[in-house]
Amino acid sequence: MQSIANAVLWLLVIMLAVSVLRLRNKVYMPFKLKELLYSDFGAPLGEKFPVTHFQTITGGQAAVHNDSGKKKIILVTSPTCGTCTTLYPLINPFMQNKNDQYEFISMMYGDLQEVKAIGHNYSLMVPIVQLENEESLKAIKTDRFPFGYLLSPDGKVTSKGLITNEEQFDLLLTWAPKQPKKSRLAFYRQRSNAEQQV
Repeated sequence: MQSIANAVLWLLVIMLAVSVLRLRNKVYMPFKLKELLYSDFGAPLGEKFPVTHFQTITGGQAAVHNDSGKKKIILVTSPTCGTCTTLYPLINPFMQNKNDQYEFISMMYGDLQEVKAIGHNYSLMVPIVQLENEESLKAIKTDRFPFGYLLSPDGKVTSKGLITNEEQFDLLLTWAPKQPKKSRLAFYRQRSNAEQQV
């Protein structure tokens, strides 16, 4: 009888240990994001970016659309944003590896001298645009930092959201918004219209 009680006790101890490990993994292990935070903020998905041209801090021009077929990444930051400093070192290596697929614009909200200092301190080799005031933030439809947009070659917003690390930066490039499912009725209407045209 005592051996059965010991076996039941050990079984309970093992089940408790497994439960504790599962709970620990749920609580302490970081979860993988499936979409960026604040992806419901900013310029609407699928629409043209609200501003088409910007003047860079060096006096050049930066456009959101291009004829090269490359997608455009816009990263909106601020020199006073502590989280933003983790992203600046990622920009140059990313562009060296992916410049055949993407173009990059760094937009910084703040004083011109601070913006130039960030560009110099991190040796950024991408166009840098200063966002001078609240109106310039309203024009690009965000006041959150660091915020990223991915634009199609024709300047339409394909992905967007808050970016605080390299994983989220990669998610900006790969995340596609879910398309609403068509109802069966819409499918049959479309099918019958196609059959009528034939």
